[in-house]
Amino acid sequence: FYKNKPKNVAKIEQDRVWRYVISDHCSGCLFVWYVFGGESSENLCEAFIQAMQPKADILHEPFRGRPTLAMLDAGSANTGYGFQNLCKQLGVNVLINKVGNPRSKGQVENGNNLVEMDFESSLKLVRIENIEQLQGLANRWMRYFNGQKIHSRHGKTRYQMWQKIQSEQLILPPPAEYCRELVLSKPEQRKVKPDLTVDFEGRVFDVKD
Repeated sequence: FYKNKPKNVAKIEQDRVWRYVISDHCSGCLFVWYVFGGESSENLCEAFIQAMQPKADILHEPFRGRPTLAMLDAGSANTGYGFQNLCKQLGVNVLINKVGNPRSKGQVENGNNLVEMDFESSLKLVRIENIEQLQGLANRWMRYFNGQKIHSRHGKTRYQMWQKIQSEQLILPPPAEYCRELVLSKPEQRKVKPDLTVDFEGRVFDVKD
């Protein structure tokens, strides 16, 4: 479709595959998540939630946990209510890069390049039937890349470096279903009564402590 005709682009928007790459600053671990429909708050939140969740095989895929800081560029989905609300309720600080400062996100730009050159280039001879198959292949590549390739900065594999995290630093997120509820739920103000209780959704909660 001719890119200068927005209506044509809109026709295929839900058929486009969009790649999210999340990079851990300390270890260099890469997490890749594929979605349909392009850049949106919903897709961004889902990629972020999936990155935080414990994986099925923690022995071979140890990367998990809630970060203390998330750095993103100034896209509308990144600065929108959904992602900001999710991070606020999880206690994640969000840092939006200033326009015209590309070096600040160089690590994730390099991560996109690594995914494109090391993983996606190998798909030329593979027939991809659906996005689940694509994500499955990406998961297999992540296990290999993060678990086998030596990082030039710290001289270890990315998973080896990640596992140096201290137990008090590893904060596991709520389950994915609960995180998705946090995206849409709005904090509501309640007045504290003289007996130090608050009413919420027909129940009384004690807030003395």
